[in-house]
Amino acid sequence: MHEQFLNACDLMSVSERRIKEIRNKTYTSIEQGIKENKKKAEDKKHELEEVQQRLNAVEEKWFRDEINKDTYERWYSAYSDNILTLTSAIERLSINQGKAFDVLDSKLDLLGDIKHIYTESDILQKREFVNMVFDGNLYYEQGIYRTPTMLDIFSHNASKMEERSYLIYKKKRDNISVIPHSGR
Repeated sequence: MHEQFLNACDLMSVSERRIKEIRNKTYTSIEQGIKENKKKAEDKKHELEEVQQRLNAVEEKWFRDEINKDTYERWYSAYSDNILTLTSAIERLSINQGKAFDVLDSKLDLLGDIKHIYTESDILQKREFVNMVFDGNLYYEQGIYRTPTMLDIFSHNASKMEERSYLIYKKKRDNISVIPHSGR
């Protein structure tokens, strides 16, 4: 039974070609996110400069006795809060995304050996793996594993798993309220 599941895991392994596709799409997505964050950070920096100038103007008016203490405190508080919010946003948007690339590079190739991932996992990780991959719907019946749900990335060899009596994947229809198209 255990060997049967490990054999199914082996067939769930993702091909090098598919891993390369995932890596390329993910790199593109991360790079796009970095560009967008950089643009947003620049916009926030300009906004921060404007708010700091307004705060300086309020302080100058206060020093020249052009505004009273209540007015100064109200504007000082509002501008200071705005400056803090903008500074925080700039820091968040400027975080080095290199870590995302590093994690991607170090972990993505593991998809090529699902059996190894499962074998090296502790019991809690194995349980989480089964819950994630099969949405908690994996069961053993009549000498074979069965599931109505499986992450698409791991289902590419479903027919081989069934032929070899490792696992039967009978996909649930996505939305049973939708009438399927006829062949016409």
